[in-house]
Amino acid sequence: ISSPKLFYTKSSTTNADTAVSILEKRPMQGQSKHIANISFIFRNQKSGLNCQLSLVFQGSRINQVANNYGLDFYQSNYTDLSLSIEKRILKKFTLFTKLNNLLNTPYELSTKDGVFIQKDTYGPSYLLGLRYTL
Repeated sequence: ISSPKLFYTKSSTTNADTAVSILEKRPMQGQSKHIANISFIFRNQKSGLNCQLSLVFQGSRINQVANNYGLDFYQSNYTDLSLSIEKRILKKFTLFTKLNNLLNTPYELSTKDGVFIQKDTYGPSYLLGLRYTL
C-alpha cells in the first residue's frame, strides 16, 4: 500500500525546516511475506499419552507505522518452538507439561534501513501440572 508520510527538508533559501507530504510504499502493518507452521503430534488413547511439538516461523513485518517517512518499526523474523506432553497416570489424573519459546528467540524492532530500536528476550517458559477430571 501507499500512505502519506511527512518528510522534513531544509529550505535552501531560509535554512528553515519544511515538512512535505509524500507517499511511501510499504507492506500492510502486521503482515509477513513468509509464515510457516509445522506440528508433529503423537496420540495414544490406550496408554493415555499425547505429545505435540510445534514450530512457528513468522517473517519480518511492520510492527508500528510512523507518521514520518522511513521511520516505520519492523519486527525481525521470529521462530518459536514449543512442546506439550500429557500422560494419564491414573483413571482420573493426568500429568502434563508445556514448554514454550524453547529457542529463546528475541523480540527485535528496527527501522527499514536497519537502525536498531529495541530488543526484548523473554527466555523459555515451563509449566508442569497435575489435572484431576471429575
